[in-house]
Amino acid sequence: MDVFVLPSYREGFGTVVIEAEAMGVPVIVSDIPGPTDAMLEGITGMVVPKAEVEPLIEAMKKMLDTSLRKEMGKHAVKFVCKKFEQKKHWQHILNDRKQLVAELENGKREGSL
Repeated sequence: MDVFVLPSYREGFGTVVIEAEAMGVPVIVSDIPGPTDAMLEGITGMVVPKAEVEPLIEAMKKMLDTSLRKEMGKHAVKFVCKKFEQKKHWQHILNDRKQLVAELENGKREGSL
């Protein structure tokens, strides 16, 4: 794959963006939370306004430049390895879940649930 394109209106966290970047594939995403949190604009890919066709077309045309794709792909791998190392990522998720469970348990003890 040369470029991963995610022209979405709504997304959860941008896991598919991270997966593409981990494979050295630059990304084009809509300017929405989730995908934009999983990339670096202008470094690992491009951000376009959601629901607008022309900016998406222009970004895709820019990605025809092989040297740009290769450069962004290299940066993408480094970015993902640094920010989304799998063990650290899963540890953050586990810590968040533990905190939620503790808050729920405290709420039950206090009779608020």
